[in-house]
Amino acid sequence: DEFANLNLLENIKPNTITNKGLLIKSTNKISAYYEVLGTSTAGYGVVNTDIFTLKGSNALGKEFYTPFQTSFDNYPFAINPDAWSSIDIVATKENTKVTITPSTDLYDTIGNIKANTSITIILNKGQTYSVRNASQLAENSLSGSHIISDKPIAVTIKDDSVLDETGISYDLIGDQLIPMRILGTEYVTGGGFLYLVATEDS
Repeated sequence: DEFANLNLLENIKPNTITNKGLLIKSTNKISAYYEVLGTSTAGYGVVNTDIFTLKGSNALGKEFYTPFQTSFDNYPFAINPDAWSSIDIVATKENTKVTITPSTDLYDTIGNIKANTSITIILNKGQTYSVRNASQLAENSLSGSHIISDKPIAVTIKDDSVLDETGISYDLIGDQLIPMRILGTEYVTGGGFLYLVATEDS
C-alpha cells in the first residue's frame, strides 16, 4: 500500500515545499473525506482521530482567512515534533504565487518567523506548503491568518492533541476551509464553542 507510510502524504516538516498533494477525480459527483486514524494510548483508548470533509470546487480560491479555536492549548508531549496547530496549502496550477501572513509567530528550525511577517512562495500543481504555530497556547492561535494566491489553492487547518477542560484528555480537530469568494453572512450552529473571524473592517 503506497499510503502505508503517512510521511508520504502528511506535511510533517514546516516551511518546506513538498509533493504531497492528492488529486481525486470522478466521472460523476461524489462526496469525499480524509480520515486520520488515531493512535492507541494506554489508559485513554484511541485518541487523535478526526474526519476532514473535502469540499471539492468549493474549497478552491485565491483568498482565505483561517479560523482556529482559542480556548484550549495543545498537549505538551515534550517530544520532537510536539503537538501543534498548522495551516496546509496545496496548489492546483503550475507556478502559483502564494503569500501567507500569519497572525502569530510561526515555528522555524532556524528561528521563529514573527507575526504579521509575510511569506511568499511559488508552488506547482500538487505541491504543498505547511506553516506551524510556534506556540502551543490557545491564546496565541493562528486565527485570522491571511492567505492570498494568484491561482486557485486549497487550504486545510489542523490543531493537534487539543486539551479539554480537564487538561488531561486531548483530541485532533481540523477542517478544509472555504475561500472568501463563498463566505456568508448567516450561519446556523448546533452549539458548543463558537469562533468567529472577521474578513472586513466594521
